[in-house]
Amino acid sequence: MSMNTIDPRLLNNPLQSKTNPLEHPNEGSVWDNNDSPEPLMAVPMSEIAAFLPNNREQEERKRKEGEEENRARKEAEKKNEQMRLEAEKKKNEENIKLKEMEDKKLKDKLEQEKKLDAQKRKQEEEKKKKLEEEKKKKTEEIERKKEKTDREIGEERQRLLDEGMLMGSGDSEVDNLLNSADLDGLANLLLEGNGNRLIGRTSENQSVQSFLDNVGLYMVRK
Repeated sequence: MSMNTIDPRLLNNPLQSKTNPLEHPNEGSVWDNNDSPEPLMAVPMSEIAAFLPNNREQEERKRKEGEEENRARKEAEKKNEQMRLEAEKKKNEENIKLKEMEDKKLKDKLEQEKKLDAQKRKQEEEKKKKLEEEKKKKTEEIERKKEKTDREIGEERQRLLDEGMLMGSGDSEVDNLLNSADLDGLANLLLEGNGNRLIGRTSENQSVQSFLDNVGLYMVRK
């Protein structure tokens, strides 16, 4: 039998032997002379190592070491999970803060655009009001000039009547110019200083009538 093997019967039922060969290896046979021993079965020492005191301590130490490793691994996993959750929370807070900043920037931009639009509308209204005021002033000025012109024409007509210089419709030359709508002839007559001959005359021709309406004004300015 090998030194690394032992009969399991000696371990499983030590009462069968008078002397435990593990404790007293040199104290004779484990069976009486009259016994007929059965053949011993070779069992590797590795299979019975767990029954030995030193091996039990090693197994207990390994078990504790394994538990310690498992506990350390779980703590590390827990710590990593906490760190991951904290990082995710921090990232979410940063995203929320960034979103708030973008919303504020957009709101400020809209407020600025609204303010600019209000200023632009105000400027346009002021410009429009100014143009209306200028237009009103021009209209009033034109009316005043027209009234003055009409008054001056009336005064000039009256002066000509008083002086007996106003010709009637018996002026054949003027009648011919009017009938033929000869604006050039009428203009020459006016430039020659005979505009008084056109005062009070009328024509069915609109162009001629417009010329006649301005004869008095031209004479006053001249």
